[in-house]
Amino acid sequence: MADETIEGGELAGKVAMVTGAASGIGRAVALLFVNEGATIGIGDLDTAGLAETERLLGDAAVLSRRLDVTDDGDVERFVAELVGKAGRLDCAVNAAGLAVRDTRPTAMADVQDFQRVMHVNVTGVFLCMRHQLQAMLAAGNGGAIVNVASGAAYVAVPGNAAYVASKHAVMGLTKCAAADHAAEGIRVDALCPGFTRTPMAMTSLAVMGVAESDAAASAPANRIAEPTEQAEAALFLCSGKAAFMVGHGLVVDGGHSIV
Repeated sequence: MADETIEGGELAGKVAMVTGAASGIGRAVALLFVNEGATIGIGDLDTAGLAETERLLGDAAVLSRRLDVTDDGDVERFVAELVGKAGRLDCAVNAAGLAVRDTRPTAMADVQDFQRVMHVNVTGVFLCMRHQLQAMLAAGNGGAIVNVASGAAYVAVPGNAAYVASKHAVMGLTKCAAADHAAEGIRVDALCPGFTRTPMAMTSLAVMGVAESDAAASAPANRIAEPTEQAEAALFLCSGKAAFMVGHGLVVDGGHSIV
């Protein structure tokens, strides 16, 4: 279960929305944000995983339901429901997405798989940001949005055209939204995780034929990240401590990208 809420925590009195909360980084973010005092709404297509997250939260979520981030109407309703229950929206972490599904080189990549990954990873982030931004603008109190991108937002990963393209696009969306709305007190940044111990990442490593030990050895830190470490980075980006970070991609990869 979630730890006892910290009185005067980093997000005390704030209302947060977390997508992809059924497992992995999204679940870790939800647990940490509640511990740091946030009122939270969580959504995911995986209702069984979402129910487990809700159990771990100890029913602390004011809204927990199935959410299809590629459905504009569903996203609009979710944000409206959360604002209706909690009064406003202060911060959001968009963690829903698809990982590596196809390791064929670009010339042989599956078109339907490419379109599906782009639809979830890019259109999904765009729709969530759009409605989150509208809610924040309507309240006039500013806010912070964190889009979960990837270290693959900056480099090529051979055999992963769809995933790499989608994460580059998430970084582009993040920068554009940040430039559009910084003057209105809304910060938009991206979290760019390296290999992290999540069900989705472990499946991706298996698809790519990469052992966990090899993934760990590819970073100077000589290990992969825990979801809680990525959640701490998301907390920082949503907190007042990151007040002057705008359109930034925070890479948390144990040094993988520097070697």
